[in-house]
Amino acid sequence: MGLTDPIDSAHEREAGLMLTLNTHVMADGASRAAFNALTLRTFGFSFEEWYRAGYGSANNIPYTLFDGAKAVANVSVNLMDVVYAGKKRRYIQLGTVMTEESFRGRGLCSRLMQTVLAQWSQRCDAMLLFANRCALDFYPRFGFERQKQASFRMPLDTGEGFCRRLDMDSPGDRQIALRCYGQGNPFSALQVVDQAGLMMFYALTTRKEDMLYVPSFDALVVAGQEENLLRVYDVFCAPESGTLAQILRAAAQPGTRAAELMFTPVERGGMDVGTLEDEDDALFLLRGGENIFRGGEWLFPALAHT
Repeated sequence: MGLTDPIDSAHEREAGLMLTLNTHVMADGASRAAFNALTLRTFGFSFEEWYRAGYGSANNIPYTLFDGAKAVANVSVNLMDVVYAGKKRRYIQLGTVMTEESFRGRGLCSRLMQTVLAQWSQRCDAMLLFANRCALDFYPRFGFERQKQASFRMPLDTGEGFCRRLDMDSPGDRQIALRCYGQGNPFSALQVVDQAGLMMFYALTTRKEDMLYVPSFDALVVAGQEENLLRVYDVFCAPESGTLAQILRAAAQPGTRAAELMFTPVERGGMDVGTLEDEDDALFLLRGGENIFRGGEWLFPALAHT
């Protein structure tokens, strides 16, 4: 599909629409502005700051339908390298699925899903996506099956608060975040690697206040404090930096009694392992690809959701 490939159907012709498919929206300023306007109306955020800061990637490919100059629907293809059991796999995650409110009910996202599946489903080890409760019945139509994920909670003796919140408007602090990210998460059994741009998207938007740097371990802990619970989205540091418990105690505030891990830990001893409640962020995998989630013992890292 090219920059302005027509999407033609009797339904759209009757409605007086001439829709075009654009798979290069990020590279074109006007198209990107229209795409960002749709994400703002749908999700409340824009990719503009992230893109202008240089964090865009060829691994992120929006498939966007336009009615003239207006973006009206999108499904994005995100190419990912996933490492577990010592091996690297190529996964594709679909995300930023949205339709302009006045264009809903016309099957636009269905048509985009069909196009994406035809082009990409045979070019990866697995295809996945995350859905909110409003879309739980939508994705099974295309061969996706809902998967259970595990939850992990580890006790902490107490928090020490030996960290500082990074200022993500500061170029120096952004470099600290990127440097730590480059070391990976030595405590995670399932890692999405070489996705600094995706991590920085979170750092500049929804996780902007959660970027905690622990100098004594040269570690980045992406976490939010919720009373006596530390919700840990990811940890990035060198393998020899320290233990996970040591790093999380340093990042947590005094009085913290437990940490909820939003990634699959390598070591689970002493942890409370359960089933994740995910009605608003449910994992779906396309049938026919590999599926390590079938047993409900894994958790896809939160900072790798698109």
